[in-house]
Amino acid sequence: MADAVVLCTCCGAMEEIFDMAAIEERLKGGGSAPVPMCVVPRLCSREGARLAADRMRQLPPGGLVIGACAFSARGDAVMGMLAEEGVRDIPVHWADLREGCAFVHPGDAKGATMKAADILAMGLADLGRADGGAPVLRTPPHRRVLILGGGPAGLAAARAALQRGVDVTLVEKRPAIGGMLPMLRKLFPDMGSSSDMLARLDLPAGVDLRTATAVSELRPALGGFTVTLKGVKGDGKPEELSVGAVILAMGGQPVLPKGRLRYGELAGIASQMELETRLAKAERNPDDAASLPRKAVFVQCVAAREDDRPYCSAVCCPAALKNGMRLLECVPDAEVTVLHRNVCMPGRELESFYRLARERGVRMRPMDPEVPLEILEEDGKVSGVRMQDASSGETVTLPCDGLACSTPVAPAPDAAKLAAMLGVRLDDMGFVCGEEPARPLETPVRGVFCCGSVRWPCTVAQAVEEGAAAGLLAATHVAEPSATPSWRPLNVAHATATILDRDCSGCGRCLAACPHGACVPDRGSGPRRTVAVLADRCEGCGGCAAVCPTGAARIAFRPVAGVVEGLRRVLEVA
Repeated sequence: MADAVVLCTCCGAMEEIFDMAAIEERLKGGGSAPVPMCVVPRLCSREGARLAADRMRQLPPGGLVIGACAFSARGDAVMGMLAEEGVRDIPVHWADLREGCAFVHPGDAKGATMKAADILAMGLADLGRADGGAPVLRTPPHRRVLILGGGPAGLAAARAALQRGVDVTLVEKRPAIGGMLPMLRKLFPDMGSSSDMLARLDLPAGVDLRTATAVSELRPALGGFTVTLKGVKGDGKPEELSVGAVILAMGGQPVLPKGRLRYGELAGIASQMELETRLAKAERNPDDAASLPRKAVFVQCVAAREDDRPYCSAVCCPAALKNGMRLLECVPDAEVTVLHRNVCMPGRELESFYRLARERGVRMRPMDPEVPLEILEEDGKVSGVRMQDASSGETVTLPCDGLACSTPVAPAPDAAKLAAMLGVRLDDMGFVCGEEPARPLETPVRGVFCCGSVRWPCTVAQAVEEGAAAGLLAATHVAEPSATPSWRPLNVAHATATILDRDCSGCGRCLAACPHGACVPDRGSGPRRTVAVLADRCEGCGGCAAVCPTGAARIAFRPVAGVVEGLRRVLEVA
């Protein structure tokens, strides 16, 4: 029985560091028969997997050492393709030569080559004491995607996931879907109708839609997650569903300018969202235009770019310019002045939108953020704004009969609660964190995705794009698994955390430390054990064992005998 080595060059990247001939020579082990070695340019491709499988079929049945990238990068995909090509039910050791060696020693080719050979030699020694090498099966995910939020992002995600042939359940707390779309009426930069956008996002038949419904519990489980749904008004019996993936698409909400610029004290002062409602009425019924201001001042960055909310929403400026043009259409002789710190209009389309607003009469004035605005009143109504022009340094008084506060978008109220249920991290501002920058719509918790303003303030068009992408990602995650069982290399499969019943104190530190959501409360065990490990989620990172104060959380790595054998093999070839 012969063991073999398959070495992936990662499209030539590792050949720039490693001397392949020197590795093969070093693996001979002091004059013994050389270890068969197959070098493939890209093992994670179908051609590379087929080339490795063909090489294995030419050898007597034995074990296999795979030298490639970290298993977390492409391991599952490679093992699946090798199994489909017939390489299965044999001992396999996965050696991390890219992140664990080549990337660590880019300036020492000779030393990196020797280290790579030692890593492979220890893998061969591990095969020599492998106990059977039976496949380690992963629990396939449930074929249902749960989408939380029925706004533009959630609707686009539902359509995209359903088109991939998986089951979709969409949960919306409001009585109707659409999120903030029905409140906006017109969308920038094309000034299109929000009702037309909502019609394009209409849910196709087959989506399990739950309106006026909230999530009371959401927890990781084998095959995905278990969610408990209940009516918002407390009516109906709670229902429990099993889902394979969760998409967080709850959106955000505009902040009200309470306590700022005398909002709520004087008549004529409103938020941009309140002005949206008044403009919509005037556009439907021209007689309502009489209630709109003739001299309007829009103040940007209210309740934003300060200690509580240090960020810029990036949607406030185009929203203000949109409403300014709408006001000028409803009241042609009106005056609209936008007071800003600086205008945020990223991209070619929004830059053109800015120029269009200026051409149609929207005035722009830079204000000094260090000098507070003075709100003037007359008979309980706003009558003007006194400000310092940041470009000229002059103090200017602008008469107005209407003032609109442009406030930022804040995270959805439910974001923190649902993120805590799933073990998903929030940033300092309360938005859901994806794996930035490479996979912004995927969270570190397997099977949990995010899109739209729940992860950062975005336009309606951006929310639709992100929702469609998240729907495809979630559908791919829960797609029908291959007929070939999913199996893992011995050294990866064995590195799964376990919780010892007799030692667990139930402190819960492992629940907070696990980045993959693998540690969960154990609901069905005795009083001593309060934590369980979901084997299909555990990546063997050791975070639980690192924080466990009693030593109950452990990682089942190779026993000492295996380590000793690996060191002996390395010393032989040295």
